[in-house]
Amino acid sequence: MIDPHKQFKDNIHLFLTNELEGNDLRRFYFHSQKCPTCMEILRDDYIMYYLLNDLDDENFNYSNSLDDKLKKIYENITQNDKNLSMKYIFYSIFICVVLLLMMSLLIRVVYG
Repeated sequence: MIDPHKQFKDNIHLFLTNELEGNDLRRFYFHSQKCPTCMEILRDDYIMYYLLNDLDDENFNYSNSLDDKLKKIYENITQNDKNLSMKYIFYSIFICVVLLLMMSLLIRVVYG
């Protein structure tokens, strides 16, 4: 089994460069929310990354920026979950309607 802390640390660079997506981003986000040690590492790496890449903006609030980014990720995750749920509901209803139509047809054929 993969150590979630190691996996988290291995994905920090991908997160910082906006290359982490899908289930990997989902796991990364939820791990950051439940593991204070990894969150602290992420905060430190985030600050260092933006200090080295954003030397122009001396008034930039790195901590709030990370919180905003994580908040947007959470909003995207919950929206994707809602969309997926609606998709499953739609497909379930569609399958039920098709099965009912098939049963109706079968009853007409058998009992004519």
